[in-house]
Amino acid sequence: MNVKQTVKKLSYRWNHLSLNKRVIISGIFVFLAGYGLLFGFAKQVTFAYTGQDCTPQLTLLPSLMKQSDGAIFKAQAADVFTVAGFPLASLKTCFAPVDPPKPGNTVVAVSPFGSWFMAKKFSIQVGDPPSAKVSDFVGKTLPVTRPIEIALSGHDEVFEYKLKIGESRRL
Repeated sequence: MNVKQTVKKLSYRWNHLSLNKRVIISGIFVFLAGYGLLFGFAKQVTFAYTGQDCTPQLTLLPSLMKQSDGAIFKAQAADVFTVAGFPLASLKTCFAPVDPPKPGNTVVAVSPFGSWFMAKKFSIQVGDPPSAKVSDFVGKTLPVTRPIEIALSGHDEVFEYKLKIGESRRL
């Protein structure tokens, strides 16, 4: 049976269904297509070490949204609309690191009550962390009368930095 015959056969069967059955089948198809488009693809987010990185995402009833335990990032609703103190919708989803993030790709899923159904996935791309520009002072004499300022290659609100200068011993 070729494609043309299959299409004719399906068309014949479709045309001989009652109107109620056509409406129900069309509704199921539209629901499944919409569900696939909304929840089937992960939304891309780039992590920038600024503490919280947000992406525009409409979320209804954000107080019901949970994520699975053990995630490297914590998802939080932002720009929340409330009525009588009850959150109805949020316009953004923000991500804050729970543990120091490692370069690479991490997927975070947020869903009502933390279930698999209606789980919105976010693919968080983490780049290399900012690094200290040590070429300004390594191998040079530094005065003890003024503070040492070490520039970073980018803004960083995730990590804390400490300066350790070798072990010193007195003879």
